[in-house]
Parts: sequence; C-alpha cells; structure tokens
Amino acid sequence: MNFSVLQRLFAGVSALLLLGGSYAIAKPHQFHRALPAPNERPPVSVSAEEPPPSPGELPGTAAPASDEEVSNDDETAGVKTNAPTAEAEQATSATTSTLNLLDGVAIGLVAGLNYNLFSADLQNALPNSGLRVLDGGSGFSGLFGVTIDLLPLEENGAQFRFAYDVKAYSHSVQWTHECLSAENEVIPFQTESEHRFSLANLAMSLLLRFRLAGDVSLMIGPTIQNSLGKTMGEIEHRVRDPHACVLLPTTVDGSNDTALIETEPDQDFRWGLDMALVVRREIDTDWILSAELGGQYFITYLHRNADELPDNSRPRTDGVVIASISDQILHSLQARIGLLYAF
Repeated sequence: MNFSVLQRLFAGVSALLLLGGSYAIAKPHQFHRALPAPNERPPVSVSAEEPPPSPGELPGTAAPASDEEVSNDDETAGVKTNAPTAEAEQATSATTSTLNLLDGVAIGLVAGLNYNLFSADLQNALPNSGLRVLDGGSGFSGLFGVTIDLLPLEENGAQFRFAYDVKAYSHSVQWTHECLSAENEVIPFQTESEHRFSLANLAMSLLLRFRLAGDVSLMIGPTIQNSLGKTMGEIEHRVRDPHACVLLPTTVDGSNDTALIETEPDQDFRWGLDMALVVRREIDTDWILSAELGGQYFITYLHRNADELPDNSRPRTDGVVIASISDQILHSLQARIGLLYAF
C-alpha cells in the first residue's frame, strides 16, 4: 500500500470522525429539548379529545395568549386591583387635614341682653336743674354674634367673640322751670325731661376660660368696641301743668318740646374688660349649650373732656349759668345664651 492510498484512507477516516463528531455534538442538544426542564412538570399524555401540541410547543404548556387576550386581561386586572385615583387621594387628604385643623374647636352663635349703666360728672348746674337729665341713665339693649371656642370641652380654654352690640339707655328727671305771666309775673312750673340714647358697635372680645366647679367656668379677657356712627340722643321736655304758661310758643299748646342731639365719641374704639360666669351642658355628642351672666367694664370714656353747657332752667330768678359735663362713661351687665357645634 503506497503512500497515496494511505493518504486517501486517512482522509476518509478523518472525514468520518468529523461527521461523527458533528453528529455527537448536535445530538445531545436535540435530546435536551426533548426532556422536561428541571422545575417543569413531566409531559402529560395527550388524550384523544385534546388536540396535539402544535409544532415547537412543549407538551403540558398552554399556547401563548394573543395580544387582544393580554389587553383584556390587563384591563380586567386593572378594574379589580386598581389603587385609588390621585383625585380621590387628594380629596381624602384635604378632608383629613381640615378635620385635624378643626379638632378641638367649636363654632357657635350667641345672643344676649345688655343692661347699660351710664354716668357723667355734671358740675356747676343749678339746683333742680334740667341738665340733670344728662348726668346718668340706664336701659336695656340687645346683642348678637358668633363665637369660636378653643378646647370647648376641656377644663380650660379660650373664646373669640365677634358681635353686633347696641348700647342704649334713657333717663328722666323732673325739674322746675319758669315763665312770665301776662302781668309780667314769674311763674314756676314743673317740667319733666327724658333723655334717650343709643350707640351701635362692633364688639370683639378675646376671653380665657377657667373651670371653677362642675359645669361652671369663669371667662375673662379684653373687649374692644368700635362705634358704627354718631351717638344718637333725644331730649323731650313735657310740661306738667300747661295751664300756667307755655314752654315753647311754636307748639300747638306749648306743652312739649323735643330736641335731637348727635355727638361723636372721643375715640372710635373703646377698651374694656369682659367677664362672665358660664354654665355649659352637652346636649348632644357635637352640640353644647352655654348660659353666661357677666358684664363689661370699660376703661375708655365716651366723652372725657369737659363740655360747657348753658343752664337756663330759671333765667329770670337765677340767671343763666355755665355748667360743665365730663367723664361720660358707659358700662354693661350682660346675660347671654349660646349654641356651639364642636368638631
């Protein structure tokens, strides 16, 4: 056997070895795909009723879902497991924040009655003078407002009150006037004069509350009143015995005379101290009824400086004298009732 034959034989064996090696390399790969994966269930036998798996599909596995099925499944899952929307979360958060902000706060309405006490210092007036109608007075008036309470159900708390508060009073005196008869004789006669006064205010009070015993508490704090205009006054003179002489010749019988007085307070704002005894009862889980009895003591005067007034009560007997009035101040006793809603 020559060398060329051996060469051909070697080439043929080499070719067979290359083919065998290629087959051996390719064969295990195909065998791997035929076996189940380590965590995969063993192949399930295909029944006659079940269609055989399509080519390339592993036995026991479902065919991939179509795009439409996947989309529908995603929508269904979204309906079932969707988280709250951003708008719902914002609304819930805003409601929770508002409730937390109002926790421990009560808002209510208050109404009440004033018993007003007015006094002034009248100097140099004649005895039994008609000017005495200006040096005092008392009367009733009303108020209405809103309140904001902090810690309304606790032993101690605070209250802000904003109210429309009217101060009014009246004062009547009897005094001796005089006139001339037809014979030029001085005739004294009795006259009754009444002074009626009113002033509307916006009142603001900031009060601290301290429990004394049981449902009874003390509220005390500063108050400020802003007058809404001029003080309105009216003085009416009535002759008690008109047969003697006339008070004014311009009236029908000369028996009555009415004068209007408009003045402005020295200051738009009047400061004072507001204090009251308070009884509170819960009438429901959220509602509180409050009854208050107290007063307002003012530091600021309505009119502080002295005003000169001519006193002509008896001009022919005593002449006309100059009197003065000063230190005009107004205090109030108050009875209030309130209804509060506690958050």
